[in-house]
Amino acid sequence: MPNFEEELFNSTLSATRYSSIYDYINKSKMYRNCVWATDTEIITLSAILGTTIYSYSLTPTFVGWARYGTQTLYGIPCDTNTPALYLKHVGTNHFQAVKSINIS
Repeated sequence: MPNFEEELFNSTLSATRYSSIYDYINKSKMYRNCVWATDTEIITLSAILGTTIYSYSLTPTFVGWARYGTQTLYGIPCDTNTPALYLKHVGTNHFQAVKSINIS
């Protein structure tokens, strides 16, 4: 019987090329050490915690905020008045906690 987290994770996989959580873990190599989280884990964590997660990226392929929650949106303004988790996308595969936001 699937647990709550597994059901949420499987629901985030419905829009991907993976058929199940087990397929995702095997194909993405998530079972190995030093494999970084992807949008799939961030969206699932957002659902488990019941909160929006913002990620700021400053990479060659994308600059700006992404919002993960009921809808994943890229290139949106960051709403600092709404309680949420804030992450900074560092490099190509690492995230750090954001301690303060200065939007001008």
